[in-house]
Amino acid sequence: TKEQSGVIVTECTSGGWANMAGLAANDIIMQINDFKITDVKSFKAASKAIVNSRPELVKIFVKRGAKTSFVFLEPVWSDAK
Repeated sequence: TKEQSGVIVTECTSGGWANMAGLAANDIIMQINDFKITDVKSFKAASKAIVNSRPELVKIFVKRGAKTSFVFLEPVWSDAK
């Protein structure tokens, strides 16, 4: 079998930003914007870069079971970093 890369969503709080955007527990995050996610280290690096650049839209490529889809987040950034 082909080895899967990405990070698994282990928890998704009902009503939280991830849940409201359409993420669910056991989803596999494979890409965030232009950052390929292969492991926790790449996820943390992508997250840090996104927080620093503060885009209006964050695009997440997700695998759920045998299907893949995009989830879009529109973060509301506070003035404080």
